[in-house]
Amino acid sequence: MNMCVIKKDELNRFLAAILETHRLFAPVREGAGSLYRTVERPEDVCLDFLRPLRSAKEIFFPQNEVLFYFNQRTQKSVEPAKDDRPAVLFGVTPCDLAGIAAQDRLFTGGAYQDAYYQRKRSNTVIVGMACPEPGPTCFCNAFGIDRFASALADLMFIPLDDVYLINVNTEAGAKLVTSLAEASPADLERLEVLKNRETGFTMEIPDLETLSRALADEFDADFWDDISQRCIGCAACAYVCPTCHCFDITDETAGDLGRRVRTWDGCMASRFTMHASGHNPRTRGGQRMRQRILHKFSYFMENQGCLSCTGCGRCIDLCPVGMDLREILRRIAGDVLQPAPGEK
Repeated sequence: MNMCVIKKDELNRFLAAILETHRLFAPVREGAGSLYRTVERPEDVCLDFLRPLRSAKEIFFPQNEVLFYFNQRTQKSVEPAKDDRPAVLFGVTPCDLAGIAAQDRLFTGGAYQDAYYQRKRSNTVIVGMACPEPGPTCFCNAFGIDRFASALADLMFIPLDDVYLINVNTEAGAKLVTSLAEASPADLERLEVLKNRETGFTMEIPDLETLSRALADEFDADFWDDISQRCIGCAACAYVCPTCHCFDITDETAGDLGRRVRTWDGCMASRFTMHASGHNPRTRGGQRMRQRILHKFSYFMENQGCLSCTGCGRCIDLCPVGMDLREILRRIAGDVLQPAPGEK
């Protein structure tokens, strides 16, 4: 499909047109950053930050979600009212687009599909926002993520000086831009200049696919306890991660009435694996760190065909004790990928 263009000062008008027929989710200013939120007015959309503080996964997989209400006495249940209007998720960064792709594999790609996720996901047009300049903690380059294009996005906006170039990937996306002009040759030349500009990536990282294969043999390695020394088990890294998907389900009751709620959980929490018997197979921080790293860089690859990290850097930005996933990966790679003394 063709690439079209819109002036930046016409963006609010474009979003207003979307609001006439769709629900709109987009980054909205929240404190010192932004979060993906429901948008009622175009002027509330905030594109001032590199990426929102949390990932876009919560649009389809909310932090807290009521699955259904029930009556304990009658044993009858009812699902909450649903807003089935079509939706547009606007301004999704490339790292978050990769996160949604990973969540799609998990929640909708296998034999067991999650109806709650699928209902929201299938009803939403996704508009990506290219990332011309990575931040100091970004390492999406490790995963081959294209910061200017994504097959997952129905539309991909690419900011230039005074315009957005829009790559139209699907018919659903094309319906939103029928009134826009095609991009000019000059605009396309500017895009090529932007793509070829030197990036801000400054740190080398190990080859993650090679590391993924090697990690399968490192379950009992000594380094897990060592690299987890500073971790306090707050699980903040899981909550901001675009791909983490662990959850707990609880029943909350008041009298005869109750509700079943799905809530995010995280494997770095000390009681995450607590059994009903009281036995906990992961009492040490090293065991929990091992689970997190192996899941992201070995198990998910084996089960879903991709790594469960997008290099967004949020976990690095947020960690209260300054743990850096890039440093952890380099440390592990040094122990796992380097030849033993006397070997070549």
